[in-house]
Amino acid sequence: MEKLTQLISTFSASEVKTIKKFYSLKSSSQSSMRFKLFLLILDKPGISDHEAGLFFNKKPSDTSFSMLKKRLRDDLVRLVVWEHRRTKFKTPVFKARFECRLLIAESEILIARGATEMAIDCLQKAKKLAESYELTNELIIVNEQLIQKVAIREGFKTYARLAAESMEQFDTIKFKFKAQDYLRQLTIPNLFQSNKENVYLKKAAAANRQLRKLSETSKSIEIRFWYLRSEIYYNHLRKNYEEAYRHGLSFVQLIEESPVVYSLDNMGGANMQLAMVSLYLNRLEDAATFATQSASYFKLGSPNYANAKDIFFLAQYYQGHLDTANQILKELLQIKSMRNNKFMQSKWGFFQANLCFSEGKYDEALALLQQQTELFSDKSGWRLGIKILEMMCIVEMNHDDWLDYRIETFRKLLSDLRTENIARAKLIHQIFKTYIKTGYSWRKTVEMLPEHVMHLRSGAGDYFWDPAGHELQRFDNWLDTKLSALRAVG
Repeated sequence: MEKLTQLISTFSASEVKTIKKFYSLKSSSQSSMRFKLFLLILDKPGISDHEAGLFFNKKPSDTSFSMLKKRLRDDLVRLVVWEHRRTKFKTPVFKARFECRLLIAESEILIARGATEMAIDCLQKAKKLAESYELTNELIIVNEQLIQKVAIREGFKTYARLAAESMEQFDTIKFKFKAQDYLRQLTIPNLFQSNKENVYLKKAAAANRQLRKLSETSKSIEIRFWYLRSEIYYNHLRKNYEEAYRHGLSFVQLIEESPVVYSLDNMGGANMQLAMVSLYLNRLEDAATFATQSASYFKLGSPNYANAKDIFFLAQYYQGHLDTANQILKELLQIKSMRNNKFMQSKWGFFQANLCFSEGKYDEALALLQQQTELFSDKSGWRLGIKILEMMCIVEMNHDDWLDYRIETFRKLLSDLRTENIARAKLIHQIFKTYIKTGYSWRKTVEMLPEHVMHLRSGAGDYFWDPAGHELQRFDNWLDTKLSALRAVG
């Protein structure tokens, strides 16, 4: 039942109207049963097999009930495919691929009926579409049919030309597969951790080189698309953000200009990458602009829409536009489709805690941090950020005596991490530990650990500060405010 309810939930009002009209023209009892099931699911989108079975006085395991669901599904798919096929594709390349495959199917039907000349017309139309949109697989199928129906009639010269085209397409398929494989080698790191240690850098460099070679030797626009994606990712990985930005602009231009790779999702993704790179370059207004553009290409409430809004939030937060940042979080937390995504809900709770901290609501921030249990599993990323901000809250609340326990749990957390890059977190741990030893004196702490503070302020190398990571409230900036306050009072 889940597959049926999911399918029906995607129907527009016009499609529902078409389906109702279709069944109104059917008089058989079986069609009537299918229509009743359709209306039942339409009325109760979350209905289970058991509930639907009771409505028809059947058990979910009954063969007749299974066949009823299957026949309804078949009816619905046929209606969607044939009645609304040209209106369901917003992206030219997807529409072209569908139309090309449809023309191939039509040609096979015509051949079976002996209408060879009309079939050849269909195949020629399909070939033109395939060549325009770089539909490699479809082009091979079309050429195979043309070899059988045209080359045999026209002679060896035509056969040789079509066969050579197919061989070239087979090579292109092989190169495309390699290109995607190289790109996957670059993008495999875990997306759910905020501390992405670069254990892939050497392999990533090799994969990027191979993809560049393929792009230089191939005419394929798709391969160039994957190559530019790889350049953005690879340069981001090695923190060469200017190069990542330069390739990002080329990436957007390629998508805008080529129907082979143009789609709303690709435009949204390309702008999201530029937004992220701009964030790392501290071009916060650009980051906000690209993030807004990115969100506009995605369906409201979709995961990609939420990811684009995340970047927009960070750009506003780092500019000190706290009211705007708060408004973004409220919008994200109201997205119905994301309410069951515990990770995203917890991450937004962490963002909210940082906002509360920036607004001086330290007790509220601390309470929020302790609720984000979904982030605790990421020990080298979000959990570190939670622990650090907790200790900062405690200091601001003048509860220094609470720090002993917190610093010990922080030490245990760090000791469990063997391979991750936690150099920055270790310095922060040492600074808090020394702060306790000096009797809660920031002045003495800084005097005792000048190199620690220097490394944190640099935010480079092993001590890199990640603006999209777990330390939204940058520790060294906060420490500087504490020192400035001390200097102000003498």
